[in-house]
Amino acid sequence: AYSSKKSGHSNLWTISPDGANERMLTDNADGNLIIDSPLWSPGGSRVAYLARTIPQTSADKMQYRACLT
Repeated sequence: AYSSKKSGHSNLWTISPDGANERMLTDNADGNLIIDSPLWSPGGSRVAYLARTIPQTSADKMQYRACLT
């Protein structure tokens, strides 16, 4: 799994070792949300990742949350 903005916003993707079967795992349409740091579960059936918001003003704080697909 990897993170990319190729869809226009930060999302998680998977791809086969031969470069085929590329698939978007998340459906993020929020330009202020960054999805990154994917990590496969031990059984290989789920992906954990971080989602964080980009502060809009100097008073805003970056918010993090851990997620599973």
